[in-house]
Amino acid sequence: MLWLVGAMYLLLSLPLTIRIGVSLNGLRGSTQATVFWLGLGARLDGELLWEGKPRFLLRYADPGKLSGVGKLTLPPGVLRALARMGRWDVRVLVGLGDAAQTAVAVGALRAALCAAMAGGQLSGSAQVGADFAAERFLMTARCFIRAPLGDMIFSGVRAVRKTRRKGRHVRGAT
Repeated sequence: MLWLVGAMYLLLSLPLTIRIGVSLNGLRGSTQATVFWLGLGARLDGELLWEGKPRFLLRYADPGKLSGVGKLTLPPGVLRALARMGRWDVRVLVGLGDAAQTAVAVGALRAALCAAMAGGQLSGSAQVGADFAAERFLMTARCFIRAPLGDMIFSGVRAVRKTRRKGRHVRGAT
């Protein structure tokens, strides 16, 4: 029985690597997520569209087969916990056609990105560049998370419990 506990401890202490990337070019974009653990990997690619609201299309999948698949939803606390575990790299290139408007937009976007990363306690870098010659919006955001599987599970469970506790407190007050 002790060997089983040791084997579980060993498996939960091995690092899990998650890479998430989002690239936007105007209102179209692409996404990818890769997970590696114990030498095994899985990758998921998709296309991100804006049709009044963001819409994700899974690449290389038959839409008819996905109609019965339910939505994967994670509590916001779990997403925040995972985001804090990662290292972020955000790069943006903005061009509005007018040099003055581009400069103001770049400054505002740089301040907003830095404030969001500091407020969310995210580590990484944020770079915003200006293109004074053309109208464009290009963005690439990458997140790299490498932590033991047990730490990720523990953080997720703790975030779910905290979210449920807050929900119970709010429901009981009304």
